[in-house]
Amino acid sequence: SEMCKETVSQGIKQIEVIRQLQLRGFNVTKETMVKWEHGKKHFSASQLKAIKEILHTTYDELMQ
Repeated sequence: SEMCKETVSQGIKQIEVIRQLQLRGFNVTKETMVKWEHGKKHFSASQLKAIKEILHTTYDELMQ
């Protein structure tokens, strides 16, 4: 998925993204991240905003 590509291109491991989301108050696990990446679970607008900020990217890049 594009989120996974962004994570890799930024040199940020999935576990770090999960940790950063948890620090921001989101209940996110590795399983949640996998479901997002495979389109089996949707994320909220606030989660998407947080991911965008963590990865230092744009909404367009995340959603490609």
